[in-house]
Amino acid sequence: MQGIKHFYNFLQQKELVQHNPAEELRIKGIIKRQPHDLLEWEDLEQLYKNYPTSSITGKRNKTILGMLIYQGLNSGEVAAIELKDVKLEEAKVYVPSVGRSNSRTLKLESLQILQLQKYITQVRPVLLAMNDKKSEKLFTSSGNGKRLDNSLSRLMKNAKKVNPKIKDPKQIRASVITYWLKHHNIRQVQYMTGHRYISSTERYRTDNLETLQEQIDELHPLK
Repeated sequence: MQGIKHFYNFLQQKELVQHNPAEELRIKGIIKRQPHDLLEWEDLEQLYKNYPTSSITGKRNKTILGMLIYQGLNSGEVAAIELKDVKLEEAKVYVPSVGRSNSRTLKLESLQILQLQKYITQVRPVLLAMNDKKSEKLFTSSGNGKRLDNSLSRLMKNAKKVNPKIKDPKQIRASVITYWLKHHNIRQVQYMTGHRYISSTERYRTDNLETLQEQIDELHPLK
């Protein structure tokens, strides 16, 4: 809406119109930002491949990173998964409903299964023993707390060392959803993402963004 107002202000300055018809207009509802700073799928795969695993927490963080990339999970969903939700024999993981997202069962990719198995059998028990903790959650912090906020912050810090274009889990998820939409139908992607409404999935369609950009390039008054 601000763009329309500025456009008519420009026309007024050029004395092409006498008044701004958008001056009193207000849009009701929630304004949703379009996805931006998206990563290429090759960037995400290289990030997973090259993520450092020299420490016990690095091994855990790479396993979390696999969930962000190959299952497109958000931070809350990663924290909500329990050990029982992982079915290595079936190569599947159950993702519980978190907030406004739907629960779903997703496929595990072959290249992450070995990493996940090693995490469950070797890394996770060590992390729990470090602070004498008991937890049903798949992922646990190395400290006394139950939240994964600090763990995810360290994950992103190391991810940026691998690829400076990396920003946060939201950027990774948006990039994954955009990639999925190029290879699956929109209803399938809606299920994979856990979106309750198809409109939430549609906003990640880059063909819509490309059409909008073409219209801007064609109609912009300064062109």
